[in-house]
Amino acid sequence: MIDLKNIHYKANNFFLDKINHTFEEKKIHIILGPSGSGKTLLLEIIAGLRTPQNGQIIYHNTDITKLLPEKRNIAYLPQDNVLFPHLNVKENISYALKIKGINNDANSLKITEKLQITPILNRNVQHLSGGEIQRVALARSIIAGSKTLLLDEPTSAFHYSLKNEFLHFLKEIQKDYELTIIMVTHDILGVFSIADYITFLINGKLYQTFNNTEPKFTPTHYEVAKFMGIKNIFEGYISSHDKIICPHLNTAFTIHPTLPDKKNMNIKFGIKPEDIRIILPEKKKNYTNTPNQLKGNIKKIYRHFYHYNLLFVPHNIEYPIEIHFPITKSEKITLYEGKDIEIIIKPNDIFLLI
Repeated sequence: MIDLKNIHYKANNFFLDKINHTFEEKKIHIILGPSGSGKTLLLEIIAGLRTPQNGQIIYHNTDITKLLPEKRNIAYLPQDNVLFPHLNVKENISYALKIKGINNDANSLKITEKLQITPILNRNVQHLSGGEIQRVALARSIIAGSKTLLLDEPTSAFHYSLKNEFLHFLKEIQKDYELTIIMVTHDILGVFSIADYITFLINGKLYQTFNNTEPKFTPTHYEVAKFMGIKNIFEGYISSHDKIICPHLNTAFTIHPTLPDKKNMNIKFGIKPEDIRIILPEKKKNYTNTPNQLKGNIKKIYRHFYHYNLLFVPHNIEYPIEIHFPITKSEKITLYEGKDIEIIIKPNDIFLLI
């Protein structure tokens, strides 16, 4: 287990501010955030390449804040993995073992076979693909006995299909060798499929942590919702324990769970585009007394891989709402720009933002 306690680090005009977090053992922890948010800096502090001005790093109940990197038994794989160019793959992998005076060829062979790099052991590292470089770096760390891996944007140079393949491969390796992996990335796609925990680091501050055993992810902070690309973020004020007035949309929304008992308090709230339903004409009678219905028309339609991205504008309002409509359901309704439709938003799909 790694405990970060009140970590503060200033570098020029940027700083990590009061970082408190616990990384559970034998899990994959993803730290998400935009470029320049301090993700690499945080990994370098955990690895021992930088020393925080304040705070402590506790690893297995031991304070390692000022311990040299080579004494921590934590492997750090930077974004541009550094393999020795004058050594071949096998020599790169066995380098750490030679430094420690260890000879375990049987274990090395087992790991290289697991990582599917046995056929390239004699190859020059300058002739490796991005995926092969990542696997060689992983093999070197695991063979050296590291049970905690810090990965800095390991899929940044991968094509989409190779990226998913590597992530699922990484999950398999983590389980097989009972590793603790802390991986930072700005790329949202794919990581939800392998992570045990996802934490957001934005502008040097840690925000919410999502446990991936929970059925549904919902942002709790405005910064997180914005990073996730959610455009349906609105301002309003509380009118009762379950009602929000939204002047931008000229409507009142019913929301669950119960709102704070502070009438007229200004708040921000969001709605994920995939949670907005289009009411099909033949289903209209099922929603006679259901709250949160809006009539309007489709201003724009953009096609994505698995859904249509609709810009919906309520009648007499110029404030658009983004809707994701699954392509698999497109046979049930004809969609086109200018079409009048009616939408519905479930009360428990509206979330408050700090």
